[in-house]
Amino acid sequence: VTVTGDIDVDEKGCQGVAASDGYGPNASNVCVILTAGDSLGGAGDGHATIAGHQGAGYGGSGGLGQSTGLNAGGATYGSATAPTHLGSSGGGTWSGAGGHGGGSVRLNATGTFTHNGLISANGGDGVAWNGGSGGGSGGSVYITVAGALSGSTGTFSADGGDGGDDADDEGGGGGGGRVSLSYGSSTFDSGGDGLDSSNFTVIAGTATGSGVAGDLGTVYVKDTTTSDVTVYHGFEFDTDFSANSFTVGTATANLYCDGSTDTTPSLTTTTTIALQGTFDCTHASVTGFDTAAGTGVTLSNLAATLSATNIWTMDDAVSVTLASASINSNVQWTNMTTLSIDATSSISANSLGCQGVAAGDGFGPDVAGDGTCKQGVAYGGAGDGHATIAGHQGAGY
Repeated sequence: VTVTGDIDVDEKGCQGVAASDGYGPNASNVCVILTAGDSLGGAGDGHATIAGHQGAGYGGSGGLGQSTGLNAGGATYGSATAPTHLGSSGGGTWSGAGGHGGGSVRLNATGTFTHNGLISANGGDGVAWNGGSGGGSGGSVYITVAGALSGSTGTFSADGGDGGDDADDEGGGGGGGRVSLSYGSSTFDSGGDGLDSSNFTVIAGTATGSGVAGDLGTVYVKDTTTSDVTVYHGFEFDTDFSANSFTVGTATANLYCDGSTDTTPSLTTTTTIALQGTFDCTHASVTGFDTAAGTGVTLSNLAATLSATNIWTMDDAVSVTLASASINSNVQWTNMTTLSIDATSSISANSLGCQGVAAGDGFGPDVAGDGTCKQGVAYGGAGDGHATIAGHQGAGY
C-alpha cells in the first residue's frame, strides 16, 4: 500500500436506520436488528422518540446517550486476536439514523507486505435530527503476514463514530473497533521507533452534554517467529492466552475481561508480562484471573479492578514490580522471588469479601466445603440478620 494508496471501508458495516435500534452482526456476520439472542449485542439502542440514543460497541463498548432510560450502550463482541465481524450501528432517533458501523478488512500475505498508506474501517457519526442518534462502532482490520512487514508511514484505523449532538438530546459515542496484525518479521520503522502505537487508532467516538463517549477498541500485534505480543490502546481477555512475552504498549489502554466463553481467563508467558492502563475484570461471568510469567511481571501506571470474592492468582517464582499501580482486587500472589511496591502503588481488597444483603443473614465462606460465600450463620463468621427494624449482629473471622 503506497503513501497515496488506501483501503477504506469506513461506514461499510451494519447500517443505521431512523426510529429503530441499531443493527449488529450475528454469528454469520449478517446484520440483524438488535434482538435478544440474535445479535452479538453491539448495536446501539434506539427508539421512535425525540431523544439522545446509544452508541454501538465492538472492540470497545458504546456510550449511553441522554436517554439513559433505554438500554446500555452497545456491548463488545468478537475476537481481539482474529477479528472478522462488521461494526454495528448506533441507535436511531425519531427522524435520524444511527451512525453506520465500520466495515471489515481481511488480508493475508505469504510473502512481504509493504505498508505506507492507510487501511481504515471507521464507524460513522450519529446525526442531530429530532434527537441525537448514537455513533457507529469501528469495524475490523485483520492482517496476517507470513513473511516480512515493511514500510514507515502505514497506519491502521478502526475508530468509533461520534454521537449526534442535538441541543439537550445528545447521542452516545460509538466504541472503537478491532485491529489484529501478525507477521513473521518486521523492518517497519516509523521515525526510528519501529512499529508503535502511533500506527494504530481505535479511538472511541465522542459525545457532548450528558451523552457518554464510547470506549477504546483493541489492537493486537504478534511476531509469529518469536511469539512476542504487544497490544496497543485496548485488549480483551476472554480465554487462556499464551505468548513468549506480553506487553501493553500504551499507558491509556482499555483492558477488560469477558467471561462469556471462559469464566477464568488467564495470561501465560515464557518470559515477561508488562501491563499498564485500565484493567476492568468485573464481567458478571468472570470468577477469577490468573497470570503466569517465566521471568517477571511489571504493573506500571495500572488501575486494575476485579469483582468482590474474585481472586487474581499468580504463583510463579518470578520478580513482581508495582510502579504507580492501583490493584483493587483479592490477590493470591505466592512464590515470588522479589516484590517491589513503590510509594504510589497500592493493593486493596477492602469490601471485596463476602457481600452483605438486606433483610437476611450475612454471608460467610464455606470453609468446610468449596470456600464460596454462603448465607447463614453456619458459614464462616456471617452475622445474624432479619427482615425487621433492629440492630443485628456483626460478622466475625
